[in-house]
Amino acid sequence: MRSPLIKTLIALVLITVSLFLFMTKVRSHMFDFEVNYRAGERLQWGQTLYRAADGHYQFKYPPPAAILYIPLTYLPIDLAKGVWFFLTILWSACIVLLSQHLFPEGSRPAAWAIWIPFLVLARYFFQEIQLGQINTLITVILLCMTVVLIRSEKKHSLLSEAAGGILLGTAVVLKPYSLVFFPYFILRKKVIPVVAGSAWICFALVIPAYYYGWKGNMEVLNEWIAHLSRSTPGLMSTQDNISLFALFAKWTDSAPWAVYAAVLTIFVLALLILLAIQKRSRLESPTALEASLLLLCIPLVSPLGWDYTLLMALPGLTIIIYHFLSFPKTARVVLIINLSIVFFSLYDILGRELYASFMSISVITVNFLILIACLLYLRFKTVC
Repeated sequence: MRSPLIKTLIALVLITVSLFLFMTKVRSHMFDFEVNYRAGERLQWGQTLYRAADGHYQFKYPPPAAILYIPLTYLPIDLAKGVWFFLTILWSACIVLLSQHLFPEGSRPAAWAIWIPFLVLARYFFQEIQLGQINTLITVILLCMTVVLIRSEKKHSLLSEAAGGILLGTAVVLKPYSLVFFPYFILRKKVIPVVAGSAWICFALVIPAYYYGWKGNMEVLNEWIAHLSRSTPGLMSTQDNISLFALFAKWTDSAPWAVYAAVLTIFVLALLILLAIQKRSRLESPTALEASLLLLCIPLVSPLGWDYTLLMALPGLTIIIYHFLSFPKTARVVLIINLSIVFFSLYDILGRELYASFMSISVITVNFLILIACLLYLRFKTVC
């Protein structure tokens, strides 16, 4: 009797605290949600989504991504924010739960191996919620795709593989950075997910023609491409951009050299991941690490990799913490220091000037490159 009562009381307390935080702290800061909400309205009215007049708060995603927000536009903006706020909390919880399901049935991690990674990355989840961003939803979709594919490998289900491809296509339509999974499936000769995902993307890109007509839809797609090509270079050296492009832009103070250096680094990363995939035959359940590795890479290889997208590292960090004792003693010390830097590198702790200096030399990017190295170490040592 007591257990259900305690759980109910805890749930009520969490809901009350969440409502208080939303009303006092979050509601007035959900700027990215406001952009997407406005895009949903414009799509319904058949108006262009990409306007220079919007200044910093411009819609940057493919036209079909605005469809997601159309149901919310029937609500007043503040109520729509509240719905998105609680959905983002739900998606964050799903990321934690799905990260457990990446492990084999008999060796799933204890609660501490899940909550330590969440606490280390909590700042990014909070920032995601405060901005009203969509990265938690995309991470959930990609983790669902991974779980579906892991199960299809055991039961050899073609239908499950097709479902995984559709999930990937959905993630790409919402944010194109999910495209990094397509080369992975091609390398693994997973034809069905590639075909299903590609077909779903093509279908989704056509849907806005309902609002624009065929010709208008093509014009809006061209506007999106032109908009990205204009706006991206100027944002590469922005303080909160943690991508490899931003790292080299900040280190070299030269956009052309930054692009060359970033592309070279991404090529090296791709080569290392390829070598890691080749070692998968020695392992019972290798897909989890590979998918987590790609999720961790997404914020770093995307030219507009904002710091809050690092929440996608949670599955990879869970694997690292779970296998912590598999690392040499020196590596464990380095890892603890590395995670401490991530945890304590908060604006409220460092202050304006120190935080700006910290972000201006892309320390966070280096922190997460170390985590990629940790995952690669586990694979090359055939731990997982």
